[in-house]
Amino acid sequence: MHRQDPSSPLARSLVNSISARLRRKTYATREIVPLTRSVRLRARTASSRCNCVTFDLWETLLMDDPKKDLLRRKMRCEGLRHTLSRSGVELSLTDLLRGYDESVGFLLTFWRRNRDVPTAEQIGYILDVASNGTVSLPQVRRVIEELQEAYTNPVLSVPPTLNDDALSTLEDI
Repeated sequence: MHRQDPSSPLARSLVNSISARLRRKTYATREIVPLTRSVRLRARTASSRCNCVTFDLWETLLMDDPKKDLLRRKMRCEGLRHTLSRSGVELSLTDLLRGYDESVGFLLTFWRRNRDVPTAEQIGYILDVASNGTVSLPQVRRVIEELQEAYTNPVLSVPPTLNDDALSTLEDI
């Protein structure tokens, strides 16, 4: 598996994009709006009334391709399987893929309330589904860290594309 160098321009761009996100004082309403000139103009006009603005990262600042998403899905599950196997836990790739696919509904329940799910909790859910409740997240810190690395690194190997309008929109704000 090829890893994106953390000091590469793409990795720095992703980190900078994430770091540049600002949070609104309230999350009462969230609206997904394409990054257009009118949004930039509204943001500039609204700047006197608003201290902060937040953007959704995926499909707003970063654009994803379904083929890349499927590749990252497989890489994540293969990485989880490999790490678990080294720890003496055997789960099939098919079962892990099933757990991964079923985790989407679990994640959506949180995302709809503007909440995020920690990576370890996402992995724990996948393991629970993949094993039909017989395997839970290991309690060994090193193994948890390796599982988290296996789960998160594919986005660096197969990165999304920065939305063409994202940088100019952020600069205008």
